[in-house]
Amino acid sequence: MNSDMVLLLLAHPSESTYVDQPGEKNAGTRQKALETRYNLTPRNLLPERHPLRSGWKSKLFTGFQKTANTFWLDQSAEAAFTECAKEIKRFHLLRQTSRYHPYFFVNMYSKDDTFGEPLRMARIQKAWVAACKRVGVQPHVRGRNIHGLRHFAKWFAESELKLSQSNIQIIRGDRSINSQNEYARCALSVNEVMSANALGKVPTPWR
Repeated sequence: MNSDMVLLLLAHPSESTYVDQPGEKNAGTRQKALETRYNLTPRNLLPERHPLRSGWKSKLFTGFQKTANTFWLDQSAEAAFTECAKEIKRFHLLRQTSRYHPYFFVNMYSKDDTFGEPLRMARIQKAWVAACKRVGVQPHVRGRNIHGLRHFAKWFAESELKLSQSNIQIIRGDRSINSQNEYARCALSVNEVMSANALGKVPTPWR
């Protein structure tokens, strides 16, 4: 693994106990930490019409901290994400945003009171449209939307990388896996398959 790459771990936004350090058993849930430290509610528990509401696509989690691995299907995408993450981290250090909230993806360019605050879905949608225009494609047609990326990842893994359906099930975190023990064994086999074909890596936690 390239040590310069960002280490990414997915965690349940309200129920995970991965709050401060991996493996820490007495930290409580993220919901409790948000309430006690910042007087905030997890974004997945906010009312439907709340501007900071953010849905959560259910995944199969492992361990007492309710986390899941990330599987990179393309090393150039991993490298691009790493560069973005480094820039965002510098922003947080400079602005000391941890005094107000623990969120990583924030508005770095607004000129109003949303500056440094967690990104809203409306802003993400605008960024998606702008990104599509930059590469010369029309957004919101033929599945060109943010949710469509999930479908594209499945197609890419199946059609281009020739991964098996069971391996794709692990990568996506589909909940139809029979048990967490089976998930752990399968995740290891997926890692081996991807490494053997130089398709990507399975990063470890990133806060």
